[in-house]
Amino acid sequence: MRVDLPPDAALPLGLDVPAVLLFADFDCGDLCDAILGQTAAVLAQTGLTPGRDFRLVVVGLDPRDSAASAEAFLAAQTDPPLRAAATLLSPNGARLAAMTAALGYGYAWDAVNDRFAHPAAHYVIAADGRVRNVLPAFAASEADLRAAILGAGLGTGPVATRLILFCYDLDPETGRYSLQIRRILMGLGLLTVASLLAGMTLAFRRERRSP
Repeated sequence: MRVDLPPDAALPLGLDVPAVLLFADFDCGDLCDAILGQTAAVLAQTGLTPGRDFRLVVVGLDPRDSAASAEAFLAAQTDPPLRAAATLLSPNGARLAAMTAALGYGYAWDAVNDRFAHPAAHYVIAADGRVRNVLPAFAASEADLRAAILGAGLGTGPVATRLILFCYDLDPETGRYSLQIRRILMGLGLLTVASLLAGMTLAFRRERRSP
């Protein structure tokens, strides 16, 4: 599974600002949640305003997912400003096939593990629907996303044509994550712990300084 972007790829979304689009399984419970959480955290660091400068579009890969599970998935990983600027799409099979084909997005159902295998990617799409950039979800920095979104607003920016990065990589016999994915999860966990410790330390120092 990979992103293999067709020439002049476009996906009209009917928006008046650029969009950051990602695909997800709303009931995944694994890396899809981490991808959205990471996306939300990086977008918050770009200095751009959700709704004014960009919108977030999350497309569900599993037509069986309910609207309630989609809303819960979004609510668990985003803050209110980003959530207000987000669009959840749950296309049926034919519509989803058309969308993924337009974006060169490869994915497959893994019956053994009861989930989808798919690339972890951000599409940055201009208001006119043209794809301006594709970035790996776990490797894109705030500078990368900011430049891509601003470039999409101006109709400029480089476009990645191929991206091979799986949302998860499971050994079908053991049901365990590969070493690469375990390292990603460990890194995300360490970042979360570090952020919590930093916040606790700052709060403690402020408390000590207060009269």
